[in-house]
Amino acid sequence: MVKIAEVKDPVSGQKMTVSTNQEGFQFYTAKYVNHVPGKKGFWYTPYMAVCIETQSFPDSPNQKNFPSTILHPGEKYEAKTVYSFS
Repeated sequence: MVKIAEVKDPVSGQKMTVSTNQEGFQFYTAKYVNHVPGKKGFWYTPYMAVCIETQSFPDSPNQKNFPSTILHPGEKYEAKTVYSFS
């Protein structure tokens, strides 16, 4: 497990730490979310959310320099991601 990301809200002080055994991750910022209705009359606007999605490298079967993602019969695959909040 390796810590790959830490996100902190400067206003509230809330922090999310992401650790994983995966080689890569995708990071989304909700840039294109604009005027989307939420709960209790709340409206979401750009950059109000983030997503950190752990994974293997997307094109690894075609890239010899990427870690292999080929799973052969009888082999075990185990992925672990921990999201910690403080």
